Amino acid sequence: MSIIPTLPEAANFELATVELPEPGEGEVLVRNSWMSVDPYMRGRMYDRPSYVPPFQIGQALQGGAVGTVVKSNDARFKPGDLVESMNG
Repeated sequence: MSIIPTLPEAANFELATVELPEPGEGEVLVRNSWMSVDPYMRGRMYDRPSYVPPFQIGQALQGGAVGTVVKSNDARFKPGDLVESMNG
């Protein structure tokens, strides 16, 4: 993974499988189905001053996402619910 100086290449990204903790009180675990890829995100791929901070290497991308609740520890959501978040 790296900051992208020109056009993105496969080597700039990492697909990782990670262990996730059980949802805490008031939390849900969501399996994302879709993530929005927006023009402003290009500016977040550089490590330079901008109106939004750059993406952090080794961290999940931030952006609009739609997914399904897998586990819930929040009375407002149950497994199978379709949700929207900024946790792409």
